[in-house]
Amino acid sequence: MTLEIEIYPPVNGNQYVLLSGRLDTLSHVQLDEKLAPMLAARPHALVLDLAHLDYISSAGVRSILKARKALAPHEGRLLVVDPQEQ
Repeated sequence: MTLEIEIYPPVNGNQYVLLSGRLDTLSHVQLDEKLAPMLAARPHALVLDLAHLDYISSAGVRSILKARKALAPHEGRLLVVDPQEQ
């Protein structure tokens, strides 16, 4: 299964992204590329919904932390919602 990224239009300066499938060594680059223009727009908050994410590797976690680091200089927030229990 591959990574599917659904990007919703920004609302009040907040960006919502739904991830489905696998975020791993092969697909983390895809996420980085999709997030780059959003991070450049400096949203107040980036919300990553992981409810439909079946698997995340350390490379995927690194991509999420990289996004958080990019938001920090302008006091942007990263919210991770609905992660799987495992």
